[in-house]
Amino acid sequence: MSRDHLADFFWPDLSLERARRNLSWTLNNLTAHLPHCLRITTQSICFTPHPDLHIDSVQAAAWQHATDPAVRRQALDLFRGPFMDGFDFAGLPAWETWHLAQQELWRQRQERLFAQVIDDLCAVERYGQAVIYARRWVNLSPWVEEAHRHLMTCLAADGRPDLALEQYITCRRVLREELDVDPAPETEALYRELQSQRSGATAWSVVVANRTAATLPIFLTPLIGRRAEQEQLVRRLTDPDYR
Repeated sequence: MSRDHLADFFWPDLSLERARRNLSWTLNNLTAHLPHCLRITTQSICFTPHPDLHIDSVQAAAWQHATDPAVRRQALDLFRGPFMDGFDFAGLPAWETWHLAQQELWRQRQERLFAQVIDDLCAVERYGQAVIYARRWVNLSPWVEEAHRHLMTCLAADGRPDLALEQYITCRRVLREELDVDPAPETEALYRELQSQRSGATAWSVVVANRTAATLPIFLTPLIGRRAEQEQLVRRLTDPDYR
């Protein structure tokens, strides 16, 4: 990346000369703490991986497409919160735009990994462990219906149909409170299916196998077709007066 671009990115209100001086001072500090990790010339800056430097996002990006289910679980466990949560450069529109875009990108990656990991576990009938991951997903993104549907399915397959039915009630309540909408047709259909298969987990093993063979698209967009509700959620999440 060019030095001029970085200088303008972090110090847009300064002249290019002063911004470049600030950048040079910052780079000197960085190289003191991260030797051998930056390749710096008079015109550009490039990050160079080093075996002693561990970056969770780099590792997660490398592992997310792994074919080994155990590696996918390791990738998911690297997610500990929103991307670069707590980093705030107030008054830098370019940073805010980039940061929000990256947080959304990594949120979608996490959604896909949750779905893949849960489906991996269901495919080998490890429903109890699948429930654990599905609960994590619901706790992180309670307004994502796909997470609730996975949890409902896993609970039923694990022999806990009553809890699966209760999860539908929770899903419906959260959607009503947060978005003022009803569950999607897919969720309603799953609820009806769950009621009809309430006799036990045996029948649900077949249902789960069919679902994991034909479920999720490559990109999860849990609020697709609900742009108005999505915008409402964003407004509420960013409104300090809303409780």
